[in-house]
Amino acid sequence: MAENDSVVKGLLNGIPVSEGIAIGKVLILESPWDEVVQIAVDPSQIDEEITRYQHAYKEVTQKLVDFRDRVQREIGEEEAKIFTAHLSILDDTFFKDEVPDLIRKKKKNAECVLKEGVERLSESFAKIENEYFRYRIDDIKDVATHILRVLQQTEEIKFPLDEPSILVAHSLTPSDTARVDREKILGFATELGGPTSHASILARSMGLPAVVGVKNLMKQIQQSTDTIIVDGNSGIVYVDPLPRIVKDYRKRQKQFNAYWNKLSEDIAFPSVTQDGTEILLQANISMTADVSLAVRYNAHSIGLFRTELPFLIAGRLLTEEEQFRMYRTVVETMNDKPVTIRTLDLGGDKFLPFQDIEEERNPFLGWRSIRISLQEIDVFKAQLRAIIRASHYGKVRILFPMISSLEEVEEINHVVDSVKQDLKKENVPFDEDIETGIMVEVPSAAILIDRFVPHTDFLSIGTNDLIQFTLAVDRNNEKVAKFYKPTSPAILRLVETSIHAAQMAGKSISLCGEMAGNPLYTAILLGFGLRQFSMSPLMLPEVKERVRAITIEECEDVAGQVLQLDSAEAIDRVLWEFHRRVNKRQAVPYLERANHATSS
Repeated sequence: MAENDSVVKGLLNGIPVSEGIAIGKVLILESPWDEVVQIAVDPSQIDEEITRYQHAYKEVTQKLVDFRDRVQREIGEEEAKIFTAHLSILDDTFFKDEVPDLIRKKKKNAECVLKEGVERLSESFAKIENEYFRYRIDDIKDVATHILRVLQQTEEIKFPLDEPSILVAHSLTPSDTARVDREKILGFATELGGPTSHASILARSMGLPAVVGVKNLMKQIQQSTDTIIVDGNSGIVYVDPLPRIVKDYRKRQKQFNAYWNKLSEDIAFPSVTQDGTEILLQANISMTADVSLAVRYNAHSIGLFRTELPFLIAGRLLTEEEQFRMYRTVVETMNDKPVTIRTLDLGGDKFLPFQDIEEERNPFLGWRSIRISLQEIDVFKAQLRAIIRASHYGKVRILFPMISSLEEVEEINHVVDSVKQDLKKENVPFDEDIETGIMVEVPSAAILIDRFVPHTDFLSIGTNDLIQFTLAVDRNNEKVAKFYKPTSPAILRLVETSIHAAQMAGKSISLCGEMAGNPLYTAILLGFGLRQFSMSPLMLPEVKERVRAITIEECEDVAGQVLQLDSAEAIDRVLWEFHRRVNKRQAVPYLERANHATSS
């Protein structure tokens, strides 16, 4: 009984963000934010306090440039773009103008004003239900932490280690991560953070196992903690585990390393099924810095560039020129590989601070996405101009979200033609054959898919929203989460119908929801006829492994079985049985673990 109590006491759960298993001693990083105190500033010293802040701002600008150059040398050019993104964040009006103005207005010390501002932004971002965008505040905090350390005149964190250790912190910034000596740090665990924060992205790029969002982590950890296990595959952190737990994890660590080495060796191989059918594996991105992972994992193309995040980080509308530079960077980085850029998908859970939007009872069914674009026509045209201009520098396609009627498609096509005519008059070069496509994520679009295909060049199925709208389930509501079922017969029927309609019309179609990145669903989607998958870059190796292990014929057999079934539970059993059978013949012990961890 005592042994079980010890195991439970030391077992913590978090979010797995970088695969692998780390076992070792602990290095604790303290947060500089805990040292901030409020100090009233005499009116006669306000200008001096503002100057002190501005000097810190300039010093941090140079530090970020130095970090960018170091990461470029030691990790890679694409990863270094994370710090280019941070320099853009530093250039935001919050850091440049708002903090100095608030120092003058509130008559408080710079440290306190900076902390209050970051807390206000954190509260604003916390209201965003979309996980990816909610965690972007981590990057803003990273930039603010640099300024705070200069203001406090504290040295940058050092890593004095006698032996390789595991980094543990309340939060870990990308800059902290970038300064890690990979021979000294085995992995990391933090209380805060999410899977898409840039610190997590850097951890994955460096191959460091990591778990974030571990509640009460700092209360459990002591500097004297002898051993800690960070399981980046399952999101588990063990504090002072029993010897038998350590032994078990040593075995798992060896298995995983062998598995991942195999995936890494195969990443350069073509994505072709056992019977010779090529499958296009594409990447989903949300910032220019994210392209690094798409390149690293050999994505065929960018299947979905979500463009909302840079607007949300800036807290304002980006100008046409700012957008153009961003899109051009992505297009040129992909080196003539296609880039599909989706127009703004705002509303629902993603709002810009300046938007004067009345509270809606059902925001996901309200004024959002393409509905906003077609009403705010000047904003829409500015983005279209930027995207179309970027098409001069590589292969670009434009994707429109949340299409629910044919009238919307006709109106969109009219606006696109108008923008093209304007650019021609201005002698601005662009690809006059640029393709436009629509998202199939609203049931009405899937039901009338045969009516839509003649009016578009390509289609992309967004299963995340399609499941939510079709099953009437808010996927962010824990009370009804059990009803959110990707393998619902209704969902699979809509997906299969959409793929078939596109094929009959000779139009390309991809799937860019979470289903695309889960190897458990690869077979059934291939069986439906899907040949283009777009997913998080991190899932590309595992999905490619699955594609290369199976044949189209057996996938069609699985799909045929599934379409005859009447429940998600029965369908899941068929998929898991096929999945295990393939695992057994491929002798891949860790693939089942990965599938389970990423199922949605």
